Amino acid sequence: MRLMMCVLVLATSWCCTSAQDSTGIYRLRLSVSGGYQRSYFREQRAPGVEGLQSNGSSFLARGLWHPNHLLSVGLVSGLVTLARDEVAGEGRQTVSLSLTGIPVHLAFAMQTRGFQIGAGVGGYQLVSSTSVGGLDKSIGTQFELGVHAWLAYTLMLTERLGIGAEVSTHTLSYRGITSIAPHLRVEYVLVTY
Repeated sequence: MRLMMCVLVLATSWCCTSAQDSTGIYRLRLSVSGGYQRSYFREQRAPGVEGLQSNGSSFLARGLWHPNHLLSVGLVSGLVTLARDEVAGEGRQTVSLSLTGIPVHLAFAMQTRGFQIGAGVGGYQLVSSTSVGGLDKSIGTQFELGVHAWLAYTLMLTERLGIGAEVSTHTLSYRGITSIAPHLRVEYVLVTY
């Protein structure tokens, strides 16, 4: 967590010292990203599950308004698979467990020369599901607060369309969950005025 904060502070200070965007144009951008995710847990995820790490995936959508300066503001949402496990149940039955989060965040970002660094603050609707042998599905939900941060680079192919890569993190400190995800991203400029 400390390393992530140091990287955020250094990258933000680099963005702040760069030249301001003086094009005089306001933009509304939509970016969609997705990819592999690795989650780290402070405590055991569930009885019978070994290890404190889990593989998953995450898909995010961001809508950011870029006024005529480096700072932009907007919303982030998506689907984040924090854990997916299978454990042995009674007899030969398999118990499938999953923990998924749906973030809804207010996001702030700074961008210059194709690079973007940002953070989102808000809630996660956590959905845990359990099924035994593919049947008897049980679902529970819980709302938790968390933080999402990202560092991205986008290469604009046209004036409106770009592709790139990003590294994103999700932190739910109360639950002791931290995730890191390398993503591919597509960005589109919806409105320019």
